[in-house]
Amino acid sequence: MLNTTFNTIGATDLEASRVNRDVWGFYQEVRIPVTSPTWNFPGAYSLEFDLAEREEWYSQNTAATSVVGSGHSQFDTQRPKFSVRWQPIDQQLTLRASYSEGFHAPQLFEISPASVQSFPAVTDPHNPKP
Repeated sequence: MLNTTFNTIGATDLEASRVNRDVWGFYQEVRIPVTSPTWNFPGAYSLEFDLAEREEWYSQNTAATSVVGSGHSQFDTQRPKFSVRWQPIDQQLTLRASYSEGFHAPQLFEISPASVQSFPAVTDPHNPKP
């Protein structure tokens, strides 16, 4: 069998699958200053906290004409970030710390039953013995 998409012999044409994904995202951040250089507070020339969050909504369709039924799914994720910035003496010494989480959405081929590729056996007609 000659695959018209990749022009190779022995590969299955994956044109029968339809997969798509819609992603919506939202990011918000708040910086909270606790002290500033104008306050002349000992041991805290400047101190501020930073709070942030990223939220994403995924909607995906992994339906295929060769597989019965459709594979529509939806999910969302929320990932926080916290950080602190402290200048105990003046601007020449700054200490920072942060914590954040990451998220990697799976690729469509990893979750779609339609994207499974098979390689059928091809027999050479001039040499039928394997």
